[in-house]
Amino acid sequence: MNRTLRRTGGALLVLWLGGLFWFVTSLPAPRQTPPAATDGIVVLTGGAARIEAGLSLLRSDPKARLLI
Repeated sequence: MNRTLRRTGGALLVLWLGGLFWFVTSLPAPRQTPPAATDGIVVLTGGAARIEAGLSLLRSDPKARLLI
């Protein structure tokens, strides 16, 4: 009983890890360029560099709105 339970648990773990690997490899590549036009910019708090990046994006597109 104990051996069967370990084998089943091990098989489930291998299947789960295989599914996780498949999921990660099937994700699309991240964008390298920002979108051409935006309606708004959302900046999450947590660091001064994030707010500075949001402000620089706002300077490049003054019609956009900045949400912090």
